[in-house]
Amino acid sequence: MAARKTSSSSAKGKRKEGKSAVGAELLERIAADPDDVASYLVYADMLTTSGDPRGELIVLMHQLSERPDDAHLGSALDAYMTKHRTKLFGSLARHTGIAWDFHLGFLRSVRYVPDLSDDVHAVLKEIFQLPTAALLRDCLVFADNGFERETAAAVSKWKPRTLPRLRFAKRHPSVESALRDSKDGKDALWLEINT
Repeated sequence: MAARKTSSSSAKGKRKEGKSAVGAELLERIAADPDDVASYLVYADMLTTSGDPRGELIVLMHQLSERPDDAHLGSALDAYMTKHRTKLFGSLARHTGIAWDFHLGFLRSVRYVPDLSDDVHAVLKEIFQLPTAALLRDCLVFADNGFERETAAAVSKWKPRTLPRLRFAKRHPSVESALRDSKDGKDALWLEINT
């Protein structure tokens, strides 16, 4: 009987490894062509088959992209996000300074305004290690503390390879100074307006 258990658990391990390899291959395919909806849906099927609720998220987001005016789908997505908030965002689920932008079940961009008590490196590490961040393409941090280079270097080992660079918003007292300091208009501008 012990031999059966061992061979049974060995077979389960091999199936899990096979799914993991297929999942990694699909993620590579999606990263190479982020607009290939078919690859997302195949990945969703694989996740759903293995009991991972992120498969349902991909399908819901795809259906909503096809029928953006469908109130039932919008409500279903809201209910899904509420039910699975902790699974999707971990301990950051209740962080009020993070804006999450999804595309077909994956984070496409993140905007992060640190709280005074935040360990910025730890929060960025946690964001980057979320399964939904595997295809992250943009991360903007609103922190004007002079440690941008150190922060980028410290978290570089965790950032997804699809994220070209970590961006930081620069604080400017006026539109004129923001425009003067912005080299090519692509820098994020953070205007501080005093009334």
